[in-house]
Amino acid sequence: MNATRSPLYQQLLTRLQQREAELRALLQADDARALTSATGEAEVTDFKELAAQGASSAVEDVQMAHAADELATVLAAQRRLDDGSYGFCAECGEPVAEQRLLAMPQALYCTACQALHEHSSRS
Repeated sequence: MNATRSPLYQQLLTRLQQREAELRALLQADDARALTSATGEAEVTDFKELAAQGASSAVEDVQMAHAADELATVLAAQRRLDDGSYGFCAECGEPVAEQRLLAMPQALYCTACQALHEHSSRS
């Protein structure tokens, strides 16, 4: 993306900053929740309740890992905006479609290369 101060640039930067703020808030809330539950452990009354808490905790752990991964991709996209490499596919070097960037501002690959990555990861 050559025009670093274009309206599109500003729109994408704003979206990335908003998503960064959302993800940071989510991760901080999870940290606070973890501290609260660690210091104020409620007594478990039966195995069913214990299993439900374990399952819920496992789901939250996966969600927080996903949020942390997404935060890393958002921060990487912001760095690419700053250094001028944003908007070009990391695989083939071709421009990433504007519609793709608007839908997913942290996109690293063009649609064709993304499909190849997804296909190879399934194999």
